[in-house]
Amino acid sequence: MSDIEYSPGDVDPNRPTQAAELASSDTEERELPGQRTNVVMADGTTFVVRITNRDYLAWDRTAPRRKWGKAEDVPFLAATFMAWTAATREGLTSLPFDQAGRPNWCDAVEDVERVKVDEDDITRPTLPAPVAG
Repeated sequence: MSDIEYSPGDVDPNRPTQAAELASSDTEERELPGQRTNVVMADGTTFVVRITNRDYLAWDRTAPRRKWGKAEDVPFLAATFMAWTAATREGLTSLPFDQAGRPNWCDAVEDVERVKVDEDDITRPTLPAPVAG
């Protein structure tokens, strides 16, 4: 154990579940970070996925290997790929991304569009006031 003392409100790294405990003790619903993206499948199914850093990293690792270019040069491919990684992570699809000769995500998706967020609706976290002492 560490000899560091923690004040109320501090997150103790020796208690990995503490963040979950603190989150569940709040009465307000917390919004998870990440860009929301609407996905419309060719069969009419629609859902929203949350694009997170993991999805951007998947793009950064995959695009050079597949010689896709930069995301700004192929924005539709990048958006479709990141929606696929998010949908896969969230358990919304088990389709491969673009495997030829069998059902795949690229053929099954009709539209991918970022959810527009009103700036007034964004909750910005604030740091707690320092403890006097």
